[in-house]
Amino acid sequence: IESILVAHNDILEEHELVELQKQLSSINQSLTRKNFKDEFKGFIYTLDDFENTQEFFWLIDKVIPSNSLGVFYGASGSGKTTLILHYISMILHQYPQVYIFYIDGDMGTQNIKNAGVTTLMELFSNRFVYAGKNIDGDFSEIAQRFVEKIVFEQQKHLSRYYLLIEDSLNLIAKKRNGFIVVEQLYRLEKQLRSAGGGIVVIHHTNKQGLFADSQQIENYADYMYKVERNDFNNTLLLKPVKASRYDIEEKAYLIEDRQIVREVIYKDANISATESTFIQEVQAILGDVGELNQSDLLKELQSTLNSLKIGIKRATRWLEKWAEELKWIRERRPEQKNAVFYYLQNCQSEKLQNSENIDIQGT
Repeated sequence: IESILVAHNDILEEHELVELQKQLSSINQSLTRKNFKDEFKGFIYTLDDFENTQEFFWLIDKVIPSNSLGVFYGASGSGKTTLILHYISMILHQYPQVYIFYIDGDMGTQNIKNAGVTTLMELFSNRFVYAGKNIDGDFSEIAQRFVEKIVFEQQKHLSRYYLLIEDSLNLIAKKRNGFIVVEQLYRLEKQLRSAGGGIVVIHHTNKQGLFADSQQIENYADYMYKVERNDFNNTLLLKPVKASRYDIEEKAYLIEDRQIVREVIYKDANISATESTFIQEVQAILGDVGELNQSDLLKELQSTLNSLKIGIKRATRWLEKWAEELKWIRERRPEQKNAVFYYLQNCQSEKLQNSENIDIQGT
């Protein structure tokens, strides 16, 4: 009304102007009379809003937080599906209130069976739903309808926690001309999160091993991991890329026959075959000799360094690095012109024990 009065007062009749002024005055009075809290009722939080909120918990400790939207991405064959299925088993065994819906657009039936999906279906038939069977129609469109139904079910069953797994985002997300529609990205997933559930999205890197799709895939997610396989020591590495407000951590797992055997120390697993060989050789030498100064140790390592094509500077850096990780002890001795000595922890314990025995005998 105000814009009409300003822009068109020259074409309005006098009685029309008067009538519009009356209406504007009436509206302003009604707005003034409205209580502040009533006017912004839908915008202000109440205690009830917080009482109905689900408590935060870790579905997988320091990896998958509840009520979140996370992305796990990596190259084809890096172990993403193996990892997620391992996590699913842990979650279903630990949390009876969790219901998991897995949309798989990536594997054939034989691979699904070999991955251990059928075992989970048998054990948790009422809480584990595996979808993605080839049917007529657009896969993405059917998947979107499926997610929409899960959102509705989560809104209806507040005592349950619905976890949606999407494998992979390339096939499930809405696309236009072969590209993910950014405006529609995570639209239903965000509704599920708002309703109290959670989402884990699996996404592939391109043929060059790069994450080259829409940046919004990362921007719109609560957290993000890169999954890598270290072939030389048969480990699977989980590297945080985006943490947001969650205290997520790097993880490493030993793999045998495409199955996760156990969790291992990340720093030990996240090394090259060359570095691993170097560590083993240093431990073997110190295990045989007991103690060596840095100069003598590097001489003993020379043939190994040559075969691995490692220079003295890198070898010295690795000696210091893995001493900090307690693979061996590094000790600078002022009484011997600040010479640096290396030995294994158990070797020094034996040395101290022997010196104590000598002292006792001497006494």
